[in-house]
Amino acid sequence: MATGPGGFMVYTTSRLRAQFEQIQQLRQTGQGAVADMLANQLVAAVANSTDDFYCQASILLERGRAADALKRFDQALTRGPAPPELLVDRAVALLELGRLEDAAAGC
Repeated sequence: MATGPGGFMVYTTSRLRAQFEQIQQLRQTGQGAVADMLANQLVAAVANSTDDFYCQASILLERGRAADALKRFDQALTRGPAPPELLVDRAVALLELGRLEDAAAGC
């Protein structure tokens, strides 16, 4: 992890994925409060690229916040080409919101 202009942390996609995995591991080992704290910090800290919004959306979806995740997925789609897994995860968020037709259309 490096610092950018103004001393802010710059997160690479690999760093975001590593932190996301750490958050999942904390949650699986019963450390939900620590996982929530790290997830909140990560969501607040990342920039606004497709990968950043996708990572934020994944975290929110994993935390059971499908509506918020869907907003981030949609923001990611406005930033550039989306990897296929983003579209699948977006469909999962739509399914969790009971929007079956939208989920099918999105795939």
